[in-house]
Amino acid sequence: MALVAAAGGFIAALPVAATAHAVPADGPVRLPPRWWSNDTPRLLSAVMAVTTAVITYAVYLRVGWRISAPGYWLFSVLGVGLTYTDLRRHRLPHAMVGATWLTCAVLFTVESIIDDRFTTLTQAAVSGLVVSAALLLTALAAPGQLGLGDVHFAGATAFILGALGWQVSATAILAALIGQWIFALVTVARSRERSTKLPFGPALFGAAILAMIFA
Repeated sequence: MALVAAAGGFIAALPVAATAHAVPADGPVRLPPRWWSNDTPRLLSAVMAVTTAVITYAVYLRVGWRISAPGYWLFSVLGVGLTYTDLRRHRLPHAMVGATWLTCAVLFTVESIIDDRFTTLTQAAVSGLVVSAALLLTALAAPGQLGLGDVHFAGATAFILGALGWQVSATAILAALIGQWIFALVTVARSRERSTKLPFGPALFGAAILAMIFA
C-alpha cells in the first residue's frame, strides 16, 4: 500500500506541478488547460513527482492504512506544490490549503464516529485553532512578517498533525518557526535588508513532514 501511495503521489504531482507553476502573483488558482503539454518545465515536473512519491511513501509508512490516510496523502501531495508556489510567488493559495483542511476534517470526523473515539478529532481541532489564533495575532501585531496564507497553512498543518498527537503538531510548528527565524537572521545579516520577504511555506511543510515521520 505504501508503494501504491507513492505511485499515486508521483502521478498526482504532475498536474499539481503544472498548477503551481501557473499560479499568478494574485488572483484565483486554476489547473491550466492541457496541463500535460503546457510550458511547465519538465525538470520541475520530474523533481516534484519524485519528491512527492518519496514523501507519500514515507508518510504512509508512518500513518498506515486508516480512514484518514487519504487526507495525509493529499496534504503531502499539495504540500509540495504549495512549497514551490511560495518559493516562486510568495503566496500560499487559500484554495489549495482549504482543500486539504476540508478533506482531513471530513475524514477525521468519519473516523471518529466509526471508532467511537473523538480524542483524535478534538486534538486536531484544538491544535488547529490555537495555532491559527496565535499566528493571526502575530500577523496583525507585526504586519509584513506573516501573511494570511501563512496563517491558514500553519493552522491546517497543526490541525492535520494534531490528529497524530499534541507533540507532533507542536514539534512541527516550533521547528518551523525556529528554522524560519534562523533563516531570516542569516538572510538579513547577508543582505542587510530588513524588509526582505521570506516564504514560510517551505519551512512549515518540511518541518511537518519530518515531525510526522520521526516525532
